[in-house]
Amino acid sequence: MNKNAVKRINNTFWTVLDDYNKLPSFYQIIDNEDFLFYGILNAGLAKLKKEEIIDYKNSLQKSTNNMFNKMVLKLCLYEYGISRVKDEKPAIAYIVDEYFKSRLESKNVHILEQEYCKKKLSLEYDHDFAQILESIKKCGNFGDASELIKYIKEITDIYKVNFDFQKLLNVDLNYMGYDEKFENDILDLAMNENIFSAEFTFNTNQDKFSSEYKEEEKKKIRDENIVYSEDQKDIKKKFGDMIVINDKIVKLEQKHCKGIHEGCKVYITDGEFEGVEGENHLEELSKQLDLNKAVFERDKAMIDVQINKIVTELKEFFNRREDFFKKNRGRLDTKLAYKGTYLNSSNIFKTRSIESKKPFVCEILLDGSGSLDNKQTNVSEIAYIISEAFNRAGVRTKVSAFSNYVEYIIFRQYKDFNTSDNESIKNYYATGMNRDSLALSIVKDEILNFEENKLVIYLNDGYPNDINIVNQFGGFSRKDYDGKVAISDIKNIVRDYKKQGVNLLSIYLGKNKRIKDASEMYGENLIYLHRVEELGYKLTKFISKNM
Repeated sequence: MNKNAVKRINNTFWTVLDDYNKLPSFYQIIDNEDFLFYGILNAGLAKLKKEEIIDYKNSLQKSTNNMFNKMVLKLCLYEYGISRVKDEKPAIAYIVDEYFKSRLESKNVHILEQEYCKKKLSLEYDHDFAQILESIKKCGNFGDASELIKYIKEITDIYKVNFDFQKLLNVDLNYMGYDEKFENDILDLAMNENIFSAEFTFNTNQDKFSSEYKEEEKKKIRDENIVYSEDQKDIKKKFGDMIVINDKIVKLEQKHCKGIHEGCKVYITDGEFEGVEGENHLEELSKQLDLNKAVFERDKAMIDVQINKIVTELKEFFNRREDFFKKNRGRLDTKLAYKGTYLNSSNIFKTRSIESKKPFVCEILLDGSGSLDNKQTNVSEIAYIISEAFNRAGVRTKVSAFSNYVEYIIFRQYKDFNTSDNESIKNYYATGMNRDSLALSIVKDEILNFEENKLVIYLNDGYPNDINIVNQFGGFSRKDYDGKVAISDIKNIVRDYKKQGVNLLSIYLGKNKRIKDASEMYGENLIYLHRVEELGYKLTKFISKNM
């Protein structure tokens, strides 16, 4: 969800509810223009126990008429929520009506919702739906979630008996404009974003509110201290707003942009496309985002399997680690038994020592260069799987992509260490060139600030390449970076990682012809991923062996 939309939903929610100590409990994945309606809806649902709604929604997965039942639940929540706030402020009715009008104009709308919107706007609608719509209208009369869910179940049962359900079902199956993913997302009811403390426990809503308030204040201070140079203004149009103050950028450039990287500059954005300009460019980004989302939906089962595999293995890794020691009592070690007979040694037994492992921190770095153009959905999926699994296992993660454009190395930050939302990873796209060792150097210095064990995972195609072209700001400004020069520099960075105690894993997604170069650069820190389905096994094997 767009960060700006979240803030506006919160503001609308607080305005309607007039209570700044609460946050919306029912966050939906939405389009930006819907923020006012969803802020109002969340205010109306504020007193509803979300857990009961979630349990009911999950139970629908096994129902015969899953699609229809989810739609009834969605419209009943609309009716319940809106009925609680519709008389509070004069503008609410107007905002709600505008939302229903927008739904009628959308291609991704279920026929039942379509008729519901028509009736709410006093438009002509199909009266075959009159009974079900009148029943949904009564949802505003109930006091708590239990009563509401009981009534919703009655609605679906009665509707199937007293209405030609097959007619509606046939329409659903043949209605090509209906996007089931949209409705699943709306009803996913992803709860308040979980904030991890240093001990990997969840904070309370009040803590979260305080945390978000502090982050807002920090952002205001940050934005006031960001000044764009002329060339940065052009970078902003292509990659979006800068999120790091100038002083910090200068320090990064002074420390890292030297030697082979002399003349390079650093730009850090959040990958949300805020500030991006150009109709054609925005259209390209939008198309890639839509493609990423479509592939995620297609591969949902596989993604869930990989996440669960990694979580299971990590939890076992954290809870148990076995080391065997030679002792004079315990379990007989058959390989040492001969020493007892011939060498009169009593240390022929082994005993087991079990110790727990603490979660580590991980930064996931994505090669965002144009050479990965045909692997964009794979990179996005892999990064999402790792970050989501690590979150669930209590491992704090950060996810960024980088690429080089003229003299700038641009980092697109999709997720920070103190958040658990991975949706922005779907914004990944490939463009430009790549100075791998410069990016790895900057990432290493950041993760060294943590006391925990450290892991950097780098998704790449083993093709470091940032050669000089005449840039739009005038002339050649940096040294060529490719071939043996780049390979040698990356090998030096890999050695630095080892010296400074940072574990590095390079996940190779390139072609067979470059595997030799990749092996030379990363050595034992390399795994070759032929298919996404191999991720869980190979990743957890590396962690078990090296962490």
